[in-house]
Amino acid sequence: PTVAIDNLTVALVVASILYGLCLILAFRKVSGLHRIRPELSTKKLLLLSVSVVCAIRLMTIVGVVIMNIANVRAHYSLLPIEHSKSSATQNDEPEEATSSQQEFYDKAMTVLFDLPNCVVVSTYVLLTIIW
Repeated sequence: PTVAIDNLTVALVVASILYGLCLILAFRKVSGLHRIRPELSTKKLLLLSVSVVCAIRLMTIVGVVIMNIANVRAHYSLLPIEHSKSSATQNDEPEEATSSQQEFYDKAMTVLFDLPNCVVVSTYVLLTIIW
């Protein structure tokens, strides 16, 4: 079994490696600060929020990579559904199955790309309000 990998998958794998390194550095810094002073401080909260965001971004990047590899094998696209319906009729596939799968793919990719951004914005807005 071969796995087709395109440029988006390679870019996402590199991004996941970088976010993984950032997560490791944030955990080291938090553990170093915890050894110095065990109580919770603003620095620790900021580092914990960065590590949570890195972990969520890692999970969503892995999800996007998996969806992208499945996309390459299933030939889905990020095109409007009307365009995918016309291509489905050319490939002799049932229109309903293709359009529902295309809708799921479009919605899943939207959630996976937007979820980390919402988490980052809400984290820093809460930090600003509390501080």
